Amino acid sequence: MLIRSSIAALLLMIAADVPARQAHNTKPKIEVPIDPVAARREIEAANQDVIAAVRKSDLKAIADAFEPDAILLPPGADAVRGRDAIAKFFAGFLAHITIVETSSVTLDVTVSGQSAYETGLYTLTTRAGDAPAVADRGKYVVVWNRDGDDHWRVAREISNTSVPAADARQKDVRERGAAVMPFSLEQTLHVFEKTKDGGIQRVVARTASPDQVRLIRTHLASIAADFSARNFSDPARIHGADMPGLGELHSARPEDLAVTYSEIENGAQIVYAGKTSAIIEAIHRWFDAQLRDHGGDAAPSADTRLAALSWLAGSWRIVDGDSRVEETWTQPSADSMLGMSRTLHGGETKAFEFMRIVQRTDGVFYVAQPRGRPPMEFPLQSWDGTTTVFINSGAADHLRRILYRRNDDGSMTARVEGADGGKDFAQDYAYRRVD
Repeated sequence: MLIRSSIAALLLMIAADVPARQAHNTKPKIEVPIDPVAARREIEAANQDVIAAVRKSDLKAIADAFEPDAILLPPGADAVRGRDAIAKFFAGFLAHITIVETSSVTLDVTVSGQSAYETGLYTLTTRAGDAPAVADRGKYVVVWNRDGDDHWRVAREISNTSVPAADARQKDVRERGAAVMPFSLEQTLHVFEKTKDGGIQRVVARTASPDQVRLIRTHLASIAADFSARNFSDPARIHGADMPGLGELHSARPEDLAVTYSEIENGAQIVYAGKTSAIIEAIHRWFDAQLRDHGGDAAPSADTRLAALSWLAGSWRIVDGDSRVEETWTQPSADSMLGMSRTLHGGETKAFEFMRIVQRTDGVFYVAQPRGRPPMEFPLQSWDGTTTVFINSGAADHLRRILYRRNDDGSMTARVEGADGGKDFAQDYAYRRVD
């Protein structure tokens, strides 16, 4: 059930000991052995009901998913005991955030008497006010009890994020940056690319938004003029006056540093050309500090292909009779997209996978973790605006290529190629977007 982790791990749940199921019975009933397959199907359906309730901020439906004496133990606060208190807890949470995207995958359900123990994976993207969206993913365990009316309800819940907590420094810089830069950090990508003469600072809109492009160009033109006049007050406000390299740039002679502004597709750039080794080194140290302070909002390369893959974000589905394949991707940050997929047959999960597309200093990589196994990396081979190709050139067997193609009708084709026992294979997956 995906009402789990979010901003600063606000929803990180810690399980308590589970009392015997009989203590919750209010209606005598002869216990009939529970079919594990049916139990899993019912619990997965209950999860989807609660996801829908969370999206609608339906506190009554959320509370009804818990037993009357269920317990949540959120970090940094007293235990939340009982259905009414849990409803108040989520009321406070949902009053301050918007659910952008959420999904869950049930991995296992073990039935014991009239209880069931579920393990699973989740993704959750939230936004607080005008702040950038925060994407999370993690794992969970839920203990369910079946009541006298054959309804499954949560007795205890534990979950934790698989995403490292954001650095406090980066949070402070993001808040100060939002007060200085007029465009949306969430909707833009910042690139600080070092060159032999200095560096290039680029800001581009992740999608072709005329408003964001206009704000980017207005701001970069303004600060380029300030920098040419050796006024670096804006970066000092965001990063501090002691920012590495900033002092040398502020005092650089006119002939030692040239600052040039120009427009580029979907954004703008500033080129910094140093005429001495000291100024070039100062630009490089300044760019390194920018990348450290901005974290996921910035990238060290002009490679903006992650932004170009924003069309992949959202939920996709293949339906074939009682079989279904689902795949979900988050919007790209400066350095990653998070994905999750599962294959179901007859309502049961037959396979699942965690995926990432990450941008690092050494390139762009597709990182696959089928069934939670150790990650496998596939470097980006090509991107032509329509088809993205990742390769595993060192593999003599099994998966060799993964392709994602955006089709003209809005659908998506994913393709995997490889070899099994020396025999080549290829499989296409024709997805439709889920509204």
